[in-house]
Amino acid sequence: MIERDFVRFVAAAIALASASTLLARGWVRSALLPPAVSSLVAMGAVLAVTHLGLASSPWARLCVDTVVYGLSVGLILRGFFPVSLAAVLSRAPGSDRLSGWLRLPVMPVG
Repeated sequence: MIERDFVRFVAAAIALASASTLLARGWVRSALLPPAVSSLVAMGAVLAVTHLGLASSPWARLCVDTVVYGLSVGLILRGFFPVSLAAVLSRAPGSDRLSGWLRLPVMPVG
């Protein structure tokens, strides 16, 4: 099982390295960094809340962890990566209203 996962990881790394020459300059900073950083911070926040022991039942813990994770990701993306968040939201329905509410930079159309 571990060998198969390792082979998949190596194949993905080779594919990413091969495709990187065809992608826009700085694509790592705009495409990989925001979700990686926000997910790591959110996992830390979930672990911190879990250690507080706020929820005793599995369902309550699931709800608390989900809210903490979602809020953490949203706040990190909005606070540290507003341009990347605005670029993603610009493709969603109602993005002008949500971007205005979040005070995100206006993305050019097209």
